[in-house]
Amino acid sequence: AARSALSPSNYEQLTELDKFARLFGNLLTLGTLHLAPSSAAAASSLTDGVSLAQRIDELEAHLQAGGGNVSTRVHADEAAALAHLGGAADAARDAWALLVFDSLAPRQVEYAVRLNYTTVPNTNRISKRLTRGLDTEYQRYVTSGFLTLQRAVDGFAFGLAARHGAEPLPPPADVAWLAPFPTAAYSQNPFYLAVQSLLPLLLTLCQLFPAALLTKSVVEEKETRLAQTMRIMGLRHGVHVGSWYVTALVQFGANALLCALVCSLFLPHTPFWVLLLYLSLFCLTCVAFSFLVAACFSNAVLAAAACPVAFFALVLPKYLFTGTNRFEQTGAKIAASLAAPTAFAFGADVLGEYE
Repeated sequence: AARSALSPSNYEQLTELDKFARLFGNLLTLGTLHLAPSSAAAASSLTDGVSLAQRIDELEAHLQAGGGNVSTRVHADEAAALAHLGGAADAARDAWALLVFDSLAPRQVEYAVRLNYTTVPNTNRISKRLTRGLDTEYQRYVTSGFLTLQRAVDGFAFGLAARHGAEPLPPPADVAWLAPFPTAAYSQNPFYLAVQSLLPLLLTLCQLFPAALLTKSVVEEKETRLAQTMRIMGLRHGVHVGSWYVTALVQFGANALLCALVCSLFLPHTPFWVLLLYLSLFCLTCVAFSFLVAACFSNAVLAAAACPVAFFALVLPKYLFTGTNRFEQTGAKIAASLAAPTAFAFGADVLGEYE
């Protein structure tokens, strides 16, 4: 009915745009409903002389009798169903949901509703630490058909129990209501959503020129053998190395101070000392990286060109995780954070979120 009420152009728009396809895809293009017991042993288990596989067949007949032109398919077990859905692109694309049953008896019903993860709310996020207005993701339980399937299975299960002597009762889904949890008043500036992704890029770019100069200076000293000359004249090794660190720290310290002053103009809720510490630690990693690159080259010009390219490349892994929340792919994020620019970019996300 929903599909017939749309013109062909509107229907094409809704199904081509990802945002609307996630919300209304299951309503507009209702696919095949797959049913399966959780395992072969569960399928053959008997309750009141009836196996779980037979109960699933009864449920399939019940769903077909309910109308709605729902296409169904029964599998031997969950593994077979997943193999079918994962092996054929058309099967996965045209699937509505997979109902997996551990038991379907008059007094005990255990099942799981499995849908495409893009059509239901993301349950990897345990809670939202910072609430930005009314969250409407709960509506996906309706638009995906999750509650429709739950109501159909519960209705069959409660009817089965009533036929075996239990008191006739309506399924919980008949009286369930969905409502968002209330949130406090808030103010939001879309600027900070952009800051989260752009700030690490801009601040990394600010370090490229000083890092290239430092790398070039160290390699030039190697080329001209100035260090050996000064050692012959009595310069101690510790003093020589310390002079390079002092020079680098002064140069990058001034850079960190200037960047912190600029960032404080548009990050008013972050204490200045936090910004300065955050940027100073990042600058220390720039110094260490410059010395590391300098140790790998004997040509100053080549080293000065390679250092900024390599340093900027290390910030890019952060953008592989765009679209994930803090509870997803944590192991991969920790591994990527071994690169200082990537860890710095994740820190910028936190600053933008709190702002």
